Amino acid sequence: MSKHVVLVGPEIEENLSLRYLMASLEAAGHRSTLVRYDHVSQLSAVTAAIVHAKAELIGLSMVFTQRARDFIALAKALREAGVSTHITAGGHFASFNAKALLEDVDAIDSVILHEGERRIVKLVESLAEPSSIDGIAYRTQDGSVKLQAPLEPILELDALPPPVHAPQAVRILGIPASYLVSSRGCYASCAYCCIHAWHKSAPGPRLRMRSVESVADEMQSLHRRQGTRIFFFQDDNFFPRNRPLERLEALEGAIRQRIDGPIAIGVKARPEDITPQSRERLASLGVYRVFMGVDSFDDQGLRFLDRQVSAAQLISAVDLLRERDMLSSYNLQLFYPDVQLDELRHNLDAVRQRLEVPMNFTRTAIYSGTKLEKRLAAQGRLRGNYLGLSYTLADPQMETLFHLLAKPFHHRNFNPRGLHRLADHLDNDSRLLDFFHPNSRSDRLRDEVRGFVAEVNSDTLQHLEFAMLALGDAQHVELAEQTLSARIAARDALLEAKAKRLRARLRIEEQARKPSKLGHSVAAAAAALLLSAPLAACDDDDDDEPEFETHYDPAFDWEEDVKDGSDLEPEMHGDPAPDWEELPEIHGDPAPDW
Repeated sequence: MSKHVVLVGPEIEENLSLRYLMASLEAAGHRSTLVRYDHVSQLSAVTAAIVHAKAELIGLSMVFTQRARDFIALAKALREAGVSTHITAGGHFASFNAKALLEDVDAIDSVILHEGERRIVKLVESLAEPSSIDGIAYRTQDGSVKLQAPLEPILELDALPPPVHAPQAVRILGIPASYLVSSRGCYASCAYCCIHAWHKSAPGPRLRMRSVESVADEMQSLHRRQGTRIFFFQDDNFFPRNRPLERLEALEGAIRQRIDGPIAIGVKARPEDITPQSRERLASLGVYRVFMGVDSFDDQGLRFLDRQVSAAQLISAVDLLRERDMLSSYNLQLFYPDVQLDELRHNLDAVRQRLEVPMNFTRTAIYSGTKLEKRLAAQGRLRGNYLGLSYTLADPQMETLFHLLAKPFHHRNFNPRGLHRLADHLDNDSRLLDFFHPNSRSDRLRDEVRGFVAEVNSDTLQHLEFAMLALGDAQHVELAEQTLSARIAARDALLEAKAKRLRARLRIEEQARKPSKLGHSVAAAAAALLLSAPLAACDDDDDDEPEFETHYDPAFDWEEDVKDGSDLEPEMHGDPAPDWEELPEIHGDPAPDW
């Protein structure tokens, strides 16, 4: 008999994890509904939507530690609303913390361990007998928690039905864009990475690849149904371990057989996979954007994080992409547990030599199940609980610097409308404009965008260096934090306004390059009107917008995509928001930080 399953999770980007579950449920004859839950401010609306759906099973996507309390609050709210439906949780966080989660949160009935396509179908069909399902954790009648034997993951990814994509593709500069994956897992074993830990904790290989024919078929389907011309691969690493060039060549051939005309592709890659040969293969495939987890330009930091790559390889990868004029944004974990001041200076020097490349910086997060969590736990350095682990930097001087910077840089680094995000989006859109509508008139605008990225990075470097000068004197540190907060807030306001003006000009330029019955006169008039407007007119007040710690979403619309939520703390490593105060304390209180 057909059952109805409601799946709940974030969808700032298209949530393929849940959409693959939807496909498996529907292939088995069941109905599924996806309820978007991006922020705890949506709690009441999401609760009402789930109550109204009247499902036989509710699935919560508990992937990240930062969102765990949001979903606990949701499960509790559903019970208070009278929902007696079985609630299961899945994802990296839920899998690693299944026992503690079920012991502490009565509102959650089970946890699906590891990949969920087969398990969720079995669960909805066997709710009365969870003991018959391998690869789940559940609460028995006497209240104890039972963890079933792990189930080997699906080895042949082509056997999975394709995900149930959103009815309409998102648009970037008017061009349809879609998300997909060509693999699951990663061959590397970075110490901080929950993805590596999650795949390693399950039986079977840590990296599985779809066939190039299957990937190309999905791209063709998206192109035919939605007009997709931009494809973002959400693979943890786009490259296989063996014979990557052969795979890229085969994928290019399969795509060209199915899709006519230009397509643009964004991927994630490890630096050691970027060679002169692979770079040219990527360019031939249509790749215009490569995100790399650089993490550190210093060998000592890379060794601590078990990156299995040298600083020379990292620098070579970034510079190879720059030479080919391919976008290569990256993230730096400037504050990892054992960082030293000279390493920080080394990283800043590397950024200074590549100012036009979008970047952001953060502090290393501690995720359950990772090698880094186990290492710091063995050293007695962790504090908090499984809902949010924290630590103190080994070097007291660096700990002081981190706390000096945390508040002043908070908006710039972690708000989706923060300055580093805006610079990344501008660079992305500028390159897409040139990719699909090449025109010599764009040279000036393209140069302005890259100049803006360089200006943002340079501004960040200046503030970091100012903070470093204040170290060593407690009075200077306190004064420096106040000064930095004021200076950065003022610069953010000016530079964000400049970013929005550039964004508007990119949109006008895109319209001007597209064939139109009205010709280019309308766009030209609009451009003239825009450029005559005062700068302050573009300076919208974004202070009341919610702040998310998410990966870069190239399809994110600054003015439209995030509407719900205000004055809530960001979802960063277990920092509890006021709405969570009614929840029971679970193994202590996590320390708020990045």
